[in-house]
Amino acid sequence: MTVEGDLYPCEKVCENVELARMGNINSGIDIQKASQILNIEDITSGQCKDCWAYRYCDFCIRYAEKEKEELKTCLLRNCADMRKKIEHVFKDYCVLRELGYDFETDSLRKGTENGRK
Repeated sequence: MTVEGDLYPCEKVCENVELARMGNINSGIDIQKASQILNIEDITSGQCKDCWAYRYCDFCIRYAEKEKEELKTCLLRNCADMRKKIEHVFKDYCVLRELGYDFETDSLRKGTENGRK
């Protein structure tokens, strides 16, 4: 909630984007808009369901950047960047595993020399 009483789904959302505002403490919550924001996955499911990165995608309303832009357009415009981000996370994971990093203990495994077995 802002000091003006506007309601947003979380603190990561830009307060300057009307698209993300779910209501106001004086006028109440716009249930239709809140439902769209909180079920954002439904908006792009047709385009996203067959994507290799679908399970790892973290798109949400915080990616809405332009005042009048349609939410679906905004999300799909950022798809390539999200896939690239996920790909980099996977690559980092593989490199760390190869170098002997133990994710269970958050450290290099014993018996590794300079990060290699």
